[in-house]
Amino acid sequence: AVELTAAEAAGLAAAVVDLVCEHQALLDQLLAEEAITLELERGPWWLALEGDRLHWCLKGVLTPEAGQRALEVSWSVEASAALCQALQRLGGQP
Repeated sequence: AVELTAAEAAGLAAAVVDLVCEHQALLDQLLAEEAITLELERGPWWLALEGDRLHWCLKGVLTPEAGQRALEVSWSVEASAALCQALQRLGGQP
């Protein structure tokens, strides 16, 4: 378990929304078996969405300013879907 500051959580939510929207925009261009990796670096967050048309997972690295803790995370396919739903409830729209 990890606790994020409000700014870190907002940054994560916004970045996940953008990655998921980008993935959705590419769906009609992907073959059923084609894998894709989308990466986004914004502020202290680096995020990646990896998978195919139907199933994907998220990975992330939080690299804050010097002297603060850093974080590396990854979510399975199932956990990525749950994370997106939770972020929706918190105000995002993945």
